[in-house]
Amino acid sequence: MDPVKNYERRLHRREIQRLLWLSAVVIIGGTVGFRMVEDWPWHECLYMVIITISTVGFREVHEPSPMGMALVTSIIAGGLFISLKGANLIGVTMLSTFQLRNLKKMQRLID
Repeated sequence: MDPVKNYERRLHRREIQRLLWLSAVVIIGGTVGFRMVEDWPWHECLYMVIITISTVGFREVHEPSPMGMALVTSIIAGGLFISLKGANLIGVTMLSTFQLRNLKKMQRLID
């Protein structure tokens, strides 16, 4: 296997793992944060984090305190960062695949 291609695969896999870890940190951190700040039951804390990250905003379980609103803001920022990083990763993957295809086509034309 081509060493460059193998390196790119490992790099791509590492980026996906980072995104998954960041997602877990935001979800778990937000849930624990709501539990500490608002003292809500665990399932309500997790529910609030999920509807905040997914931007569904179905309904708030309880009205958050000012500290809870700051937590919601940080969860939104974390979710937005992860979404943008994921979109960037998809774009880079598509471009590198497109570039690799074109290189193979050019090599076939040369041969």
